[in-house]
Amino acid sequence: MSPFVTTQDWAKQAGLKTLALESTTSSNDEAKARAAGEVDLVLARHQTHGRGRGDHLWLAAPDEALLSSWCFQLPDIPQPVFSVRVGLALHRAARDSWPVAQFALKAPNDLHLVTGSSALKLGGLLIEIVTTPKTGSGIIVGLGLNVTGSPRDTKPFASASLKESGLDLAQWSKFLTAWHSGLLAAVARAGQATLTQAEREYTAQALKNHPLYGDIKTVHEDGSLERLSGEVTPWFMI
Repeated sequence: MSPFVTTQDWAKQAGLKTLALESTTSSNDEAKARAAGEVDLVLARHQTHGRGRGDHLWLAAPDEALLSSWCFQLPDIPQPVFSVRVGLALHRAARDSWPVAQFALKAPNDLHLVTGSSALKLGGLLIEIVTTPKTGSGIIVGLGLNVTGSPRDTKPFASASLKESGLDLAQWSKFLTAWHSGLLAAVARAGQATLTQAEREYTAQALKNHPLYGDIKTVHEDGSLERLSGEVTPWFMI
């Protein structure tokens, strides 16, 4: 299976304006270079300078990972909890597509697969906002997800792929549909400044699945985490 090819086929059926590139520096960079509304989805078979959070790089061999940027327009800048909702959309899509696996959120932007007491990195998100006076806010949600292979010697967590983890790749279209639907729901609520009680409970459970967050007491309305010790950490500082 080629995540690059099969995702193009799915996007065509979904009616998305898609830009598919054999190679580029970063799908997010390509998305930011386009005019507002020009593309809904940017896909790359290979990235030479894929980016993660901060100065981290996203490493993947050609055609082993979904390298994608999902583009939306909003009249105003989204609230900070938008990133939490995007993480929930990714977790839900993976859980619903492969219910036999235990997925966990690694705040603030990663999806991990938990096996026993270990957590393996499957994917990561990079959300960027481009604001112009004429078009409002452009939201670019970069998603890198290991599908058929994964990089080696990654730190601080080892990496895994869906295929290496024994998950059924025949569910790929189901995952993409669920992920896109969750993204649309998050975008529709991007102006809401607080998480609902249901979202807070889901976030707490998705985090508690991870070995790092077994002591989470609650998730606050603004997405900050409170541990059993009483320590409260803002989402973006985790």
